Amino acid sequence: MDLVQIVASIIFVLAYVGIALEHKLHLNKSAVALAAGGVLWLLASISHAEHLSDELIHAGADVFAIVIFLLAAMSLVEILAHYRFFDVLRGKLYALKLDDKKQFILLSLLAFCLSAIIDNLTTTIIMIQIARQFFKGRNLLLMGAAIVVSANAGGAFSPIGDVTTVMLWFAQKFSAMQIILQGILPAVALWAVATGLMYRKLDKDTLDTNTEIVTKWSKSEKIIILTVFASFLMPLVMSAFGLPPYMGLLLGLGVVWLAIDLLK
Repeated sequence: MDLVQIVASIIFVLAYVGIALEHKLHLNKSAVALAAGGVLWLLASISHAEHLSDELIHAGADVFAIVIFLLAAMSLVEILAHYRFFDVLRGKLYALKLDDKKQFILLSLLAFCLSAIIDNLTTTIIMIQIARQFFKGRNLLLMGAAIVVSANAGGAFSPIGDVTTVMLWFAQKFSAMQIILQGILPAVALWAVATGLMYRKLDKDTLDTNTEIVTKWSKSEKIIILTVFASFLMPLVMSAFGLPPYMGLLLGLGVVWLAIDLLK
């Protein structure tokens, strides 16, 4: 191992530690990763200049695939929010007039299911916002913990449910059917056990917040929402035809966009 490789290894380890200790060091992990990445590529150019162009193209293609996939997915989620999917979801839950224990099970199950489609981080943020309308105090804290666990469990068995699984899927470490079939039972077991344990800790029922209850979509909103959810299945279709999964979301986003323009 030459001097450049030793220096590169030290920088990689320091960057990894910096990312892991983000909250302790008060350094944004994205800034650490970008700075370290730039320095490592510079060192790579010193030691392997003749092959650097091909390696950069390969690495850039991987980064592009992940970034464009996530941007398309976030755009589709924003469309869902704009067309009141989550507002109506909250209204439907409110109309059921359930107590905290039943709402706890229902919201954790919704978090588990949605995270497999719209990714676990987005699901966590949205479902906690909804939970704040139904829970207070200790029950809200337990519901928030259950949503985080449920969203991570639901995202773990889906190839598009988590950034990590997206990266591994794009790297062809497993196929879409492999992660679904092999991951579904452990994910369900994790959700059921964690939800059951926290369910037992709930206090008495708390009052729901009655603000701007929406329970119906217009016909055009229904079409857009159904088209968005169909778009989240397109990466699996593209993958079956040997095309990169991000092409599926881009196709779906294009179709949704056309539908929005036609239904204005």
